[in-house]
Amino acid sequence: MRTRTGFAFVCLVLALAGRPAVAAAQAVGRSAVIAEPTAQRYGLHRAWVVHVDLDSAIDRIERVLVDRDAVFVQTVRGVVQCLDSETGVSRWSVRLANPNQPSSGVGANDKYAAVANGVTLYLIDRVTGQIAWSKKIHHTPAHSPAVSFERVFMPCLDGTMVSVSIDEPRSEDHAQRGSGIIFGRPIVTPHSIVWGTETGRVMSFSLVRFQNEYQVKTGGPVTAVSYGNDAVYASSRDWYVYALRDGEGTELWRFAAGNPVSHVPVPVGDSVYILAEQGGMFRVAAADGSERWWSPGITQLLAANESRLYAGDEHDQLTVIDANSGSRLASVPAVGLTLRVTNVTTDRIYLGTESGILQCLHEIGRDKPLVHQKLPDRPVRRPSRIGTSSPAADEGAPADEPAAEAPAADDAPAGDAPAADDAPPADAPADEPPAEDDPFAPK
Repeated sequence: MRTRTGFAFVCLVLALAGRPAVAAAQAVGRSAVIAEPTAQRYGLHRAWVVHVDLDSAIDRIERVLVDRDAVFVQTVRGVVQCLDSETGVSRWSVRLANPNQPSSGVGANDKYAAVANGVTLYLIDRVTGQIAWSKKIHHTPAHSPAVSFERVFMPCLDGTMVSVSIDEPRSEDHAQRGSGIIFGRPIVTPHSIVWGTETGRVMSFSLVRFQNEYQVKTGGPVTAVSYGNDAVYASSRDWYVYALRDGEGTELWRFAAGNPVSHVPVPVGDSVYILAEQGGMFRVAAADGSERWWSPGITQLLAANESRLYAGDEHDQLTVIDANSGSRLASVPAVGLTLRVTNVTTDRIYLGTESGILQCLHEIGRDKPLVHQKLPDRPVRRPSRIGTSSPAADEGAPADEPAAEAPAADDAPAGDAPAADDAPPADAPADEPPAEDDPFAPK
């Protein structure tokens, strides 16, 4: 009798002790979605929330890419789903051939999305989700491809950048090889394909002449590149972020972050946001790299507009930051929202869970997205400037030799370089004027 009574008492104690853990788990489950009343308290509107196409028992979200009017969601088991970035409506879902093979991230232009599964490269119609073609390549993919208006560029583990024609995929060209392991996602600019390497080089390949354009040497592995304000921004583990004139490689400025930089620099308007590995977030001027403010404890920039930034901090909260001063305005509870997307395209905030929940928030009253960068539909030939010699303008340069390295060629950068005195030339207009009601149309 005493034994039964003692056993019942122990069970009661364990049950009571377990209640807080159960309550905490339930709270995490509930908080995996930011409710509309909670969002409104912080000046936000929850535009949509969806559960993506996956079996949460055996699959999870691996990557999310925001590209213009689409959100591409990838799962570990090879599902690629395209959502409308403003409504969350599913446009299509494709399951790649081998769920046991690793997949690259998605790269996209305005017509197609490209992704590699194993050594097979797929080109998918961006609107319908139909597979336009699939092709086995002779190198192992390393990162997400970049897609220009006529070619897919696939970075591979051996440092080769494979180039495949969208219209004639039977042949396979090598845009560049032997420059070192490629780090991060290559980018498409109005003039070039640009990527970084472990050997500390920023590599550029001309979309106009289809040949090597320039390479710039930094003091450490180049971990990420981005584009804005007619410049390429490159993060390096030598503690610097470099601004290079697109199409030329001329160094405009370099900024010392005080720590290695592995996050992608995010250009928004007249500023660039830089996150050091252990040093918080900087806002610097896009024109000359001068520091405007520094905010400690910020670990990820999620979205931005001209007045507010939305970032993750060291406490895993969604932090609202004043863009002008860098001061923290509020912290939005975001317990359980472990999937946080850095959106360099628009001002929309995308949060979710690896188990399949994804939601979009934006500021109240901002019914149309603020688009940070609009790329032309065709590459732009950079005009020569009087008194200068641009690698892109030198039509007689041999195809197999890179342009002379820019002033950042020193192996150990010693300080901040002054900004260029002349303003970058304006890009040529697109061939056709965009529709006025399309915020994603090139201008």
